[in-house]
Amino acid sequence: FGGQDRGQVADSAGLYRQRGGEWVAQVDDYGGVMPGGPDWSEYIPGTNAVGFAPQGGLRTNARDLTLLARLWSHGTAPGADGTPLTFLGPDALAELKSPQWSYDGSNGSNYYGLFNQWANGLHLAASGLGEDEIIPDVEISPFIGHPGEAYGLISDAYATPDGAWSFAFLTKGKWEGYAAGPASSNYAVEQDVFAALREDLLQCLTVKVPETGADLTVIGWPRVGDTLVELRAPGWSGPVDLEIMDAAGRRLCSGPVTPMGEDRLIMDVPPLPGGILIGRLSHRTTATGGHPRGLVGRFIMLVTG
Repeated sequence: FGGQDRGQVADSAGLYRQRGGEWVAQVDDYGGVMPGGPDWSEYIPGTNAVGFAPQGGLRTNARDLTLLARLWSHGTAPGADGTPLTFLGPDALAELKSPQWSYDGSNGSNYYGLFNQWANGLHLAASGLGEDEIIPDVEISPFIGHPGEAYGLISDAYATPDGAWSFAFLTKGKWEGYAAGPASSNYAVEQDVFAALREDLLQCLTVKVPETGADLTVIGWPRVGDTLVELRAPGWSGPVDLEIMDAAGRRLCSGPVTPMGEDRLIMDVPPLPGGILIGRLSHRTTATGGHPRGLVGRFIMLVTG
C-alpha cells in the first residue's frame, strides 16, 4: 500500500489532473527517486489502519486486478508462474458475493445511480436497480467487482458471476476531466471501454471451450527479444496451434506448439516486441478427426524491456 512496496521506481505510475493547462501530479510522481517508507516494525496488527490507505491507496497493476476479479468471483486463479491460487472455499465465496445492501430510494445514497447493490465489500453492478450497467445489451447480472476513483485515476475490475470472464481497466488521468456518458452512470471513458469489450464477452459466451482443468497461463515474464513462449495448460492434450497478435489485433506469428510434459507447452516465435500481446490457443483438426477446430484459451502477456 506504499510506493516502496512496488519495488523499482521505474515500475511506478503517477496519477495526474489537469490544472491551468498543465498536468499536475497528484500522487506517486517520485522524479526517479524512490522515497523512504514508513517504519512498521512496531505496528500492532488490528490497530489504526490509516497508514495502509484503505481509501484510494492501493498500489497494483492491471494484471493483478484481473487476478483479484477472478479470485473474488471464481475462488481460484492462475499465478504468474502458473501455480493455481486459491482464495476461499465454495461456502465462504458464496457468502462474500451475496447481496448485503440494495438501494430502495430511501436507505442511503446510490452515488448518482451507480451504486445500487453491494455484497461484502464487492460492488454488484448491472443489478437492475439503477443506471449501473457494465457491458451494454448483455443479460448478465451481476457483474462482481469494484470501481476505482482517486487522484485523477479511474479504474474498474469486474467479472461475471462464475468468473469465466473478467477485465480490468485503468487510466491515469483525463485532460478535460470525467463526465458521465449517455448509457449509464459510469463515466463516458468507461462506457467506451465497456462497449469495446462487448464483442469479446459475446464470443466467450458463444464459443464452446473444452475443459482444461485450469486456466491457460504464460510461464515467467516475457522480455523483449525472447524467441520462446512457454505456457501452462493443466490437463490439456491434443494438437493445438498458437497465434500471437499485438494490441491492435495484427498477427505477429502462428504455428503449432510443442508439448513438454507436466502440462507445459512451448512455441518458437520471432523476437517478441515490447508491449501488450494477445495469444490464442486453438485446436488443430487432424486427419483422423481429432478435436474439432475451436478456441482452447486466450491470454494476454506484457512483454517488458
